[in-house]
Amino acid sequence: MILFSLLGLAIACEPVTLAAGTAPVDRLHAQVVAAFNDSDANALFALWSPVMAAAVPLAETEALVSGMLEARGCLVSTARTGTDATNGVYAITAERGAWKMQLTSSPDGEQVLGLSFGEPAAPPPDVADSKPVRLPFEGEWKVFWGGDSREDNHHVEHPSQRRAADLMIVDESGRSHSKDGTKNDHYYAYGKPILAVASGTVVSVVDGVADNVPGAMNPYFAPGNTVILEHDGEWSVYSHLIPGSIEVAVGDRVKLGAKLGHCGNSGNSSEPHLHFQMQNGPLFEDSWGLRPVFEGAKVTRGEETLEPDYYRFQRGDLVRGR
Repeated sequence: MILFSLLGLAIACEPVTLAAGTAPVDRLHAQVVAAFNDSDANALFALWSPVMAAAVPLAETEALVSGMLEARGCLVSTARTGTDATNGVYAITAERGAWKMQLTSSPDGEQVLGLSFGEPAAPPPDVADSKPVRLPFEGEWKVFWGGDSREDNHHVEHPSQRRAADLMIVDESGRSHSKDGTKNDHYYAYGKPILAVASGTVVSVVDGVADNVPGAMNPYFAPGNTVILEHDGEWSVYSHLIPGSIEVAVGDRVKLGAKLGHCGNSGNSSEPHLHFQMQNGPLFEDSWGLRPVFEGAKVTRGEETLEPDYYRFQRGDLVRGR
């Protein structure tokens, strides 16, 4: 336990629980946190790079340390929320609140090139159900990824995609393609029409992204060819469409069930499928995903056939309209 005096008050900092990590920035992070909890501005200043030392001289470093401790007390625990070798983002729990720390280290992890503290991100809102809509396809499709858990749905950790689904067509043996699967047109979903889940307005169209060869992916244009519709304050997203197949333009009003384009293999996609999601805004980077709710679905789940009033995607389901 470290004892120090702050504004005439005796403060005791217990040992801090640190984010795990072996990157250079994580090792430096541990030293930075220790300097704050030891109230040791000299130790923190010794970690500055020459540029940082010129920008934040010792007197300002002392004010930074004392000001942080005065504001919210000892740093109790840290959790890494994003990092590469030399850039780290950490959620800091303090005695009387929380901080978001952003730290940039030298490649060897010996010097601080940049350090900032700010308010932590607001907690995500609860996942809300969408208004009831129709399925975005005809025929029977399989939910390859979909649901509320990370095990069932790899999208759940992405804010706008958190209840997205990846959908494909399979045969009776569960295969998604005929022949050897080396060409896009071997896949049962390829070229199938993709339909508007509700009447709305086209707010975004991306076209011209080439289809991938099956097995390859294009992370630089991750959604691939995409249409986004707005429906009374909710937005539906249809991605990985065939280039040149999109039949709508920005500003068009479309009706429920209107054909938007055809299922393809563009973007960050290893085989033809539809990525579908609903969200509470028009932009991926500034929206939270909604849980799509469908009317008129007939579901095969294992040995059961279900006709729920309202259906929500679940991995492994075979789904068709009724």
